[in-house]
Amino acid sequence: MDQHTLELIVTEIFTMLGSSGLWAFVQSKTTHKSALEKMILGLGHAEIFRVTEKYIHREGITADELEDLEISVDILGEPEPIVSESELDVKKYGVIVRSGYRCGLLLPNLEGVTSVKQQISIAKQKAGICPRQKYSMERFEVVRHV
Repeated sequence: MDQHTLELIVTEIFTMLGSSGLWAFVQSKTTHKSALEKMILGLGHAEIFRVTEKYIHREGITADELEDLEISVDILGEPEPIVSESELDVKKYGVIVRSGYRCGLLLPNLEGVTSVKQQISIAKQKAGICPRQKYSMERFEVVRHV
């Protein structure tokens, strides 16, 4: 298989992954969608398109990049309210912080995030919640499909 054909095939795969048909299938598999779940699905959809556009604008990926390509999908478990940082484990649980209409989410087991305080701080930063502002927390588990 020549380089051009390989690039064309990979581009088509990414286009298909980013298509609304696949996304509709993923959404149909979820039930009881809360506003947070809808937001997360929307963010996932946007990320698929962002990555796909990157490769389309470059006219595909190289054979070397194909060997290193890793596609994964994270399925978030049902969030559960918590009252204390002691209920979190930075490796096991993601965290959601809320204050009024502001909401931030951080996945578990991220490179460089080594403490619960850091995890909460990053989630609050993403939500635009001031350091001393009151907030509530939820935790969730993630199943990664590679």
